Amino acid sequence: MGRGLIRRARTGAAAPVVALLIVAAALPAAVVAPPARAAGRDLPDIVLVITDDQRANTLQHMPLLHNLMIRRGVRFRSAFVPNPSCCPSRASFYTGTYSHTNGVWKNGGLDGGMQAFDDSSTLATWLHDAGYRTGLFGKYLNGYRDPSIVPPGWSEWFAFMSGDGRSYVSFNASDNGTLTSFSDRTYSTVETYERVSTFIRSTPANLPLFAVWTPIAPHRPFLAEARYDDAAIDLPPWRPPDFNERNVSDKPRWVRRNGRLDAAARDAIDGDRLAQYRTLLSVDDGIAKIVRALRRAGRLSNTLLVFTSDNGLMWGEHRLTRKAVPYDGASHVPLIVRYDPLTRARRGVSAASLVGNIDLAPTIMELAGFAPASLVDGVSFAPILDGSQRVVRSRLLIEHAGSDAPAYCGVRTKRELFVHYTTGEEEYYRLDDDPWSLRNLAGRGEVRREMRELRDYARKRCSPVPPGFSW
Repeated sequence: MGRGLIRRARTGAAAPVVALLIVAAALPAAVVAPPARAAGRDLPDIVLVITDDQRANTLQHMPLLHNLMIRRGVRFRSAFVPNPSCCPSRASFYTGTYSHTNGVWKNGGLDGGMQAFDDSSTLATWLHDAGYRTGLFGKYLNGYRDPSIVPPGWSEWFAFMSGDGRSYVSFNASDNGTLTSFSDRTYSTVETYERVSTFIRSTPANLPLFAVWTPIAPHRPFLAEARYDDAAIDLPPWRPPDFNERNVSDKPRWVRRNGRLDAAARDAIDGDRLAQYRTLLSVDDGIAKIVRALRRAGRLSNTLLVFTSDNGLMWGEHRLTRKAVPYDGASHVPLIVRYDPLTRARRGVSAASLVGNIDLAPTIMELAGFAPASLVDGVSFAPILDGSQRVVRSRLLIEHAGSDAPAYCGVRTKRELFVHYTTGEEEYYRLDDDPWSLRNLAGRGEVRREMRELRDYARKRCSPVPPGFSW
């Protein structure tokens, strides 16, 4: 089959998801073989939706998403991205690896962007080689500038050109290798979800499909579709305890350098939040359109639907309005999975397990019935979908090369956040008692043992270290 893909053995009935097994005789070192799958059961169709800069707490005004996915699937309450920046996060989605493995640390430069990404072995190539018809519609990676380039593994390709990646209208795109320009009459979110629907309808019934929809929303400049430009949304001002934090004397220097937000800055945040929600109304429409296309094509009952985002965006917490920082506003993302063969009996479940975006690729591959064709850092959370496990990981490495914050390595758990900066400064929060990260306990004797354990964990695994970082 190429690229080391191994099909699951077929058995007589739908098998529960079980732990992956290492089959040394058949696979390269550390590549895992999936469990047995059901006889006569078609390969699942897969639709992955990745929004841009959408925080985990922005779903309340997406009623179609609630009805079609959240109420019918599993919502992961503790989903995080290790490197909360667009290109590094997307590289992790496509490979199941951390930045220190795939080499994509930033959105551009020598250590970031598409030029730093090895696209020879990704979800697209793995599934394409397994017989899937694959398609990407929307944003790919920062630095995608040559429209003639269609990366390996994609059967259909409609990707925004880098530089237009923040544009909702008047944008340029590569349409299967041909540069195509659109006027201000075409709204990119609508254009892309219509193309996903066409892709679904045009895929022969005997072929499984893998569609990735990556709209710009709700990224800056927060331009809503014309019909939603003045949409009424009941959105009280965002004023949690860490908003415009009064006392940041316990924070590292890069936070302390920021003055408190004045009235104009606070008003700007409130306006930007409302504009973000308005852009998401079109994303909500797209979810409904795609689900309708799957249903009409007779595919919905066997489709793995995933909704998530590449990172979040700070809304004034700790006085910050950026994203490449270790705090929850930037790293905590939505993750909803609907896969009727497993989630129908557990519809509407809220999963507490910690998961990372590196876990998505191995999960998709397990449910498709194949092994990743290259090593992954993530673990499959498929056992959570069928209820056979409640927890799949206890720790997630966090790492960043330094843009909105100094370079750092650290660890996120359900109850703790530990960060070591290249400046030598550290942060440690006990999130059960301090969910807003208001009290940095680093340096206190009562947490010395916990910090040492997490620091040792990060030292061993954050390797190679981010560019510009040192312990």
